[in-house]
Amino acid sequence: NAECVTHIHRVAPRVKRVAATAHVLQPKVVDMLQAMGVSDKSLYMHQALAVDAALQGRNIIVTTATASGKSLCFNIPVMNAVMHPNGDGMDSTTTARAIYIYPTKSLAQDQLRALHKFSEPWLTKSKVAVLDGDTPMSSRRDILREASVILTNPDMLHISLLPQHAHMAALLGALKYVVIDEAHMYHGAFGVHVAMVLRRLRRLCALYGAAPQFLCCSATIAQPAAHLSQLTAVEADTFTVISDDGSPSGEKRFVLWNPPQRLSSVKLAASISSSLA
Repeated sequence: NAECVTHIHRVAPRVKRVAATAHVLQPKVVDMLQAMGVSDKSLYMHQALAVDAALQGRNIIVTTATASGKSLCFNIPVMNAVMHPNGDGMDSTTTARAIYIYPTKSLAQDQLRALHKFSEPWLTKSKVAVLDGDTPMSSRRDILREASVILTNPDMLHISLLPQHAHMAALLGALKYVVIDEAHMYHGAFGVHVAMVLRRLRRLCALYGAAPQFLCCSATIAQPAAHLSQLTAVEADTFTVISDDGSPSGEKRFVLWNPPQRLSSVKLAASISSSLA
């Protein structure tokens, strides 16, 4: 019923904008991208900007649209750091390590599958692993010792990992990147808990000689640098905000529909009764 449509808002389509990174990526990472059908010379604009900022040593927060390829914004610099540029064969890595933090186990598992697919030309699955409450106890020590990329959640850091930091000295001392995905979900009491865990993580990294960069992604949020500064206790001006989305998008229309008034069941029954009288 057209009379019920009160407003139509049209969002124009967005054309794809691509760019090459200013930094030269190592050949192994270029191979990983090519296996996905992606060229390092034609990344989406926000991906190229994020990778360059990360490789310049900046903390980053990417706030582009859903399904805009945000994962590559942190996977590329992480793989560029952990892959040994001169090593041959599988699992030739540097001493650099990375921790990915997700608010739920399911999100970590989703990213694990994507990372395994991305890195499979050069890394076995033991080098990229999930460490959470479901990980068998027999596997945890091997993951802490061998994995270049560990995917976990705040509770696992708080309860099981950070209290045993003496056993994680090699990991904490080599931590190059901390990836925080879905950063907009960390608010309220849960956000305060995560903020305290991240402060402890930073203090322990400093104890063992590391100062990791933060690579963060979020849905569209107001003041993303200030939000991440509150979450991580890192100065807001050290964050580069990437919000200019270079991915393509079709036209969208938002229709506000005001449903027609309907009689209540009592009035409807009365109306039917009167019509039958």
